[in-house]
Amino acid sequence: MGWIKDAKATAIAKEATRAIEEGRRVFIARINVGMTHHLMSGSVPGFAEQIEAVEDAGWRLDQMSFCQDAKDKPEGYFLFRRA
Repeated sequence: MGWIKDAKATAIAKEATRAIEEGRRVFIARINVGMTHHLMSGSVPGFAEQIEAVEDAGWRLDQMSFCQDAKDKPEGYFLFRRA
């Protein structure tokens, strides 16, 4: 995994772990597309790695929604529930 993807996955995993420690039952994450994404069909860089990092912390993806940010790049909102 590239260092940027790894850093993002590590950061979101820490937030997910902290949410468990705080007794949260849901965790909502916003994941956006990197600056260099070409916006063509195919794998979205970093999304899978970040989702896997949250699930490895003890959550399971329940729902997701997508929209565009202020620069028209896709971003996702992911609702996780405790595993």
